[in-house]
This record gives sequence, C-alpha cells and structure tokens, in this order.
Amino acid sequence: MAAPHTERFVLLVDDEEVVLEVFRRTFKERHGFLLDPTNNLKDALDKVAVFAYDALILDMAFPEGGDGMEILRAVRYHEMDNYAWRQRLMNEARLLGGGQFVSMPQSHSSAFILTGSITPRDLLLDARAMGIRELIVKPTEFTEPFAHRVIDKISVDLGNA
Repeated sequence: MAAPHTERFVLLVDDEEVVLEVFRRTFKERHGFLLDPTNNLKDALDKVAVFAYDALILDMAFPEGGDGMEILRAVRYHEMDNYAWRQRLMNEARLLGGGQFVSMPQSHSSAFILTGSITPRDLLLDARAMGIRELIVKPTEFTEPFAHRVIDKISVDLGNA
C-alpha cells in the first residue's frame, strides 16, 4: 500500500518580488511542501476563503494598505466557521439518536509574520492572540539561507522535523 500524501500546503504573501522568488527557489529544494505565493492582500484573502493552508508566511504591511493580520483574521474566521459547522452536525446527530460524532477542528494553521521593521507592542500582543508562532524580521538582503531557516521553523512547528 502506498504511503499517504503528506505534503504541507503553505501560503506566502509578500509584496516584494525578491522575497517571493527566493522562497519559490527554496521551497522547490524542500520535499514535503507546496508553496502558494501571492504578492497582494486581495489575492491572499480570496485564497484563504477557498483553501485550508497548513502554514502561512505573511508580510506585515502592503503598499495598497492592510496587513498580514487581516489575512490571519480571515483564516481564523474560516477555521471557526468550519468548527461551527461540525458542531451543528454533531448536535443534529445527537438529536437524531445516532452514535456518530464529529471530531474537533484540526489545529490552526501555523502562522509566521515577516516584518521589515520593529513591530509595535500592541501588534505583537494581537499576533500572539491570533496564533502567530513567530515574528521574523527580514534581513536587509533576503537570501536562501534565511528562507531555509523560516522553512525549518515551519517544519518544526508542523512536526515534520
């Protein structure tokens, strides 16, 4: 019997083309991950409304306005909506006398925020409350070794290390 498909689906949202390109190259070298990159907030919000990602790498700020926290709020909303849907099914099964149950929601997507500057303390607290695993300050020169370190953090967080 073949092993189950275990690739992790990762959303990358950053408006800097160099960041997108370095991550594209780096993810190609790493097995077990599928990268879904985008460079703007609107596309990211459209994607999280449709797909469930195992991990998120989100830029802090976008030139058109908005930030990575807006994307994360949308992801968490969809996760809770999915949980509420399962709870309704479970309650209906109980009312009908069935022995069926609906499992608890899968753990939240691992989320990492990329920032180019020092982040205000209030935003750090919001980030922690929303399940951000780590705020990562982008280096002046974005390189593949840095991208590998970010992917290593994701691997550890998802239990792939």
